[in-house]
Amino acid sequence: MKLKNLFGMAAMAALVLSGCSSDEVVENFSPENAIEFGTYVGRDAQGRASVFETADMATAGFGVYAFYTGQQTWEEYKAENNQLAANFMNNTKVTSADGGKTWTYSPLKYWPNNANDKVSFFAYAPYSKNETSDNVTANSNGTIGLIVQNDVTQHEDLTAVLDHQIDQTKGKLDQVVKFEFTHILSRIEFTLQAAADQVDAGGNINEGTTITLNKITIGGEKPVGFYEKGEYSIWGKEWTYVNGNQAFTLTSANFVPNSNVLTSTDNDRKELIEEDGDDYIMVIPQKIAQLPITVEYTVETVGENAAGDPDNSTITNVMTNYVDVDFVANTIYKFHIVLGMSTVELSAEVKNWDTKEIEVDLPENVQ
Repeated sequence: MKLKNLFGMAAMAALVLSGCSSDEVVENFSPENAIEFGTYVGRDAQGRASVFETADMATAGFGVYAFYTGQQTWEEYKAENNQLAANFMNNTKVTSADGGKTWTYSPLKYWPNNANDKVSFFAYAPYSKNETSDNVTANSNGTIGLIVQNDVTQHEDLTAVLDHQIDQTKGKLDQVVKFEFTHILSRIEFTLQAAADQVDAGGNINEGTTITLNKITIGGEKPVGFYEKGEYSIWGKEWTYVNGNQAFTLTSANFVPNSNVLTSTDNDRKELIEEDGDDYIMVIPQKIAQLPITVEYTVETVGENAAGDPDNSTITNVMTNYVDVDFVANTIYKFHIVLGMSTVELSAEVKNWDTKEIEVDLPENVQ
């Protein structure tokens, strides 16, 4: 399963972390107070609750950055340190070797025992090693670099914690640092239906006619393409971009089988992209005016004429429309492709003969 589809039914995953090592970064920490985490993914824009599935989380993991700020608050510490570098947890990976029964990370960290000493925590998922991922790169300065591949099957979901756990202090032994992960990309999906002899989607396609959607292209030449690269600041909670003019194309290989085919018995709205599949388009949040969406589709009619001879036709159409879209993080954008189909109607009437009168005298009489 692709990393972008790590989200399943709603549940709270309380991850009790046991360490592989007892190394300490900051002095005066008690081994009785190992840090524990709880994680979940917030509700998406369509109201479905989503969390990391245990099996997927066990493999992919999530990354944690943490700062020990002593008696200072996070804001005070940040103001005095222009070049922030994690000094407590630096992209620490949390995983499970037994499918989620137990969770480990290394080196194990402990709460400081000094009264009012503070630790601030930040996290993202899925986990990425520094400079080793084709798509996602986690850096020690707390930024996540993203390359948006042109091949949509290589797109990955990316989440981060927006409600940071700031200025945390030692509590009870069962204290848990809870993270709520939020999708920081926008997701694009498509549906298909024909508007057969009517303005709105729906209507009856004539028997013998098959409409096949061949491909969809979204985006195009500057300035109406998608960003190809971006960098997300985990603690700043914002994107910086590298301009691009990227377009994405979906073909029948990306569609749910037969979802791109409309007939006389099947013109209901169809979901073109398989739920939990690999063909969602994931884009960096951005605002695009006059975004082009181009579709190529074929209309084939099979029949015979009154003499019993084949009377078939096949026409391929290419149509483009333009929309204004403000792509926002943690939001699904579902584009409904409606193919306007009008029956070719024939009418005829027999026009009355015009009459011209010409006299021909044979022989001509004279006086």
